[in-house]
Amino acid sequence: MNQCMMNTDEPLPVTEMAAAIRQAGAAGRLADPENLSDDRVWLFHGTQDSKISAQVHGAAAELYSGFIPAEQIRQVDDVVADHVFPAKGRGQGCTEMVSPFVGDCDFDAAGELLSWLHPGLTAPGGEPEGELLEVSLPGAEDADLMETAYLYVPSACARGEPCALHLVLHGCAQSAETVGTAFIEQTGYLPWAEANDIVLAFPQVEKSLVAPLNPHACWDWWGYTGDDYLYRDGPQMRVLAEWISGLGQ
Repeated sequence: MNQCMMNTDEPLPVTEMAAAIRQAGAAGRLADPENLSDDRVWLFHGTQDSKISAQVHGAAAELYSGFIPAEQIRQVDDVVADHVFPAKGRGQGCTEMVSPFVGDCDFDAAGELLSWLHPGLTAPGGEPEGELLEVSLPGAEDADLMETAYLYVPSACARGEPCALHLVLHGCAQSAETVGTAFIEQTGYLPWAEANDIVLAFPQVEKSLVAPLNPHACWDWWGYTGDDYLYRDGPQMRVLAEWISGLGQ
């Protein structure tokens, strides 16, 4: 795990990772990675990040560049921030590792990333007037997720207007079991969603103090749900894909 977080001594095997992705796509364990070619990617790394090294951040960008044109990849690595979600006028100090790990960095990461992924968005003009709903997440127990997820439904969407859907995954130690709705309400997503008719889906990881050990309720990036965790049949991948598909109907 340390090599995936704070590696500074040797290059990460990006070429081998890209080859493994293509191989998994050819075998049907992942969707065809060529589907990524018209996607857009937004990556952030704070200059004071004490959990993830700049080398790992750079390797992620390099990996994406093997599937996506460079002009569709946005890297932000010049904001003075620790390993927090950067916000503007919300949260604690930007270099303070304090729960719920939302930093007042004078940088609206939610707005920046949404605007990059969905060009042409309208900047928010006021506070959100939609509803934050608690909903059931089917299959959650089999994927080490909380049975309760959250949906933010903008006021126009509640009236039946056509709306987009954006999936938001919290970070470690930011699940509702630990911080309530602080991550949802402090990160800055809601005003942008309200202004642009975007329904936000917030699934939640369940923390575990026994095997499989996951005391900080992290999403599975190391295999605690099983060997298929990184493939389309992995428990969390499958539950989220089925949930999002159902929400879009």
